[in-house]
Amino acid sequence: MQFNIKTVPSSSSLTETGQSNPIRFCFVKREDTTLTPESPWFKCKDYFNDVVAAKNGLFFVQYGFDNSKLSAKDEQGAWLLLKEIKYKEEFKKSLQAVQHEEHPVLVEDIDDKPTMLLIYIPEFYFENTYKISLLTFLIRLCNEIGSPTIFTGFEQALRSSNCVMSNMFYQRHIDRIVKDGWKAPVEGYWWWCGNMYNSKTTWYPEHSRTVHNCGVKSWFMYA
Repeated sequence: MQFNIKTVPSSSSLTETGQSNPIRFCFVKREDTTLTPESPWFKCKDYFNDVVAAKNGLFFVQYGFDNSKLSAKDEQGAWLLLKEIKYKEEFKKSLQAVQHEEHPVLVEDIDDKPTMLLIYIPEFYFENTYKISLLTFLIRLCNEIGSPTIFTGFEQALRSSNCVMSNMFYQRHIDRIVKDGWKAPVEGYWWWCGNMYNSKTTWYPEHSRTVHNCGVKSWFMYA
């Protein structure tokens, strides 16, 4: 499909660490075929945790990312542009295989952009920082595989050599993710980094950095 994509701000306003995977993300507001960027291009998937915070009514600017500026804070799910996708067809098939089968991530081609896709992430994945961190890791992983390799399932991706080489999880984490799937290690929280730092303790502005960095491993390290 042809889209009218407004100019996406550069990532120069963000503070990000290096990332070997070339994939980049941008939140957009979609109105039919017009896509209006609501964030710069970013490579650090921890910014998705900031969106979970916004959906729970907590707003802050972390590392240059203002989570109050996104329409996703008030809407179900979120539209995103992805760029630097190495192999589109393999990526789409792999993503279909690793996502929750009852909550599919929608993918649309952008005809005139050979390495770019438009995706819609349902609200299910924004229920807590565990789910969105796991999903975005898998999205990144799908872009690390080369043609003609295609992931055929959730467990295969998590036990793949690319996952192991990423050093993202310990083996015991992978075993538990395979066993429990998308169920967060600690239930009833939208973010959880131990008894001192979680969504049921008193909120302090300085905790924004903790929320930002609350990925899958944070949930396991203290569970």
